[in-house]
Amino acid sequence: MYSVTKRRSHDLSDVFDTFFSPRFESSATSTYKPRVDIHEDDKAVYIEADLPGLSKKDVSLSIDDNALVLSGKRETKAEAKEKGFYRAERHSGEFYRRFQLGDAIKQDAVEADFKDGVLTVTLPKQEEAQPKTIDVKIK
Repeated sequence: MYSVTKRRSHDLSDVFDTFFSPRFESSATSTYKPRVDIHEDDKAVYIEADLPGLSKKDVSLSIDDNALVLSGKRETKAEAKEKGFYRAERHSGEFYRRFQLGDAIKQDAVEADFKDGVLTVTLPKQEEAQPKTIDVKIK
């Protein structure tokens, strides 16, 4: 037989303990990694990063030591501290992502577009050397 402890489901002290728990306070100020999707076709590799609430000036994109580096910062708004929030789940602070490129990418042809909070980076692939056949005349 199993022992079951019966709890009152509407105990207000449990509600307040859970609601005001410190684990919710620190989530808004921690560093974070934006979510990305990576896919490719015959011509390029594409990286799409979700950066809601940010503008182009908040984001930095560079190629360093054969890697694409995405970094930036989301500032905490001053009004938020005055409103007396009980819970903040939106991240603020710095972020940093690094993606190794490899030799297959044309690093000088990388393009990026930022629209509606989504950064899309297009990494064109190098044209592969096409094997060719050369007829050699025998003397």
